[in-house]
Amino acid sequence: LSLAKTKTTVFNKSLLKMRKISFCLLLVFLSLQKLEAVPARIWTKSPDFYIRKCFGADACRDISLPQSAVRTYQATSKEKLMVIETPDNIIKRNEATLETCRLNWSLGDGAGITKLLSKNFTFTWLPKTDMEEIVDRDGFKPFFDAFKAKGAENGGPPLGSTEFMLFENIIQRPIGDTTFESAQWIVPGFADGTYMNAAWQNHIIWAMGGMSSNQTTGTNNLNSLAPV
Repeated sequence: LSLAKTKTTVFNKSLLKMRKISFCLLLVFLSLQKLEAVPARIWTKSPDFYIRKCFGADACRDISLPQSAVRTYQATSKEKLMVIETPDNIIKRNEATLETCRLNWSLGDGAGITKLLSKNFTFTWLPKTDMEEIVDRDGFKPFFDAFKAKGAENGGPPLGSTEFMLFENIIQRPIGDTTFESAQWIVPGFADGTYMNAAWQNHIIWAMGGMSSNQTTGTNNLNSLAPV
């Protein structure tokens, strides 16, 4: 009888221990289900970018991360992570796009300019004149090549020159997430004028160009730039 009683006690203790283990495993399982970790690998260059953590439409808070850090952040299934770009960094990217565009114009690199143009890009040449021409992205390279050829024929830089255009009095103005630029352009020995364009999300989205009535050569070359 004593042996049976001992066996029963050992069994009850083992059963209780198993129940405790099962309960602990259940808690761990429920905890994992609740967290349901979703990794988000984010490259941040503070203060250009930051993380916004949202629990709902109106429950958001920003998370500060170290400068130039790669951080894996664990978000639960009920959270949403967004990489937010600061206005200052948007302006920096737009300015870099505009600078690269100007560089390619100065080099006479039509292919380089075309790479920066958005799909819906339009260039209005000689607006409000009888020779107004609207050029889309696909037609820009042929237009640019014809423009360079006309310049070479009329006292401008020879074809193949990498010193095609100069710029003066550059003015930029950011409005929202778009940066606008206006300046004077000069093709030495050929023509000069003004332009406006706009950069948004690493692309030039539109541009307009006009020509001065008083050219650097002392004559008006407007008729030499008629569409070919």
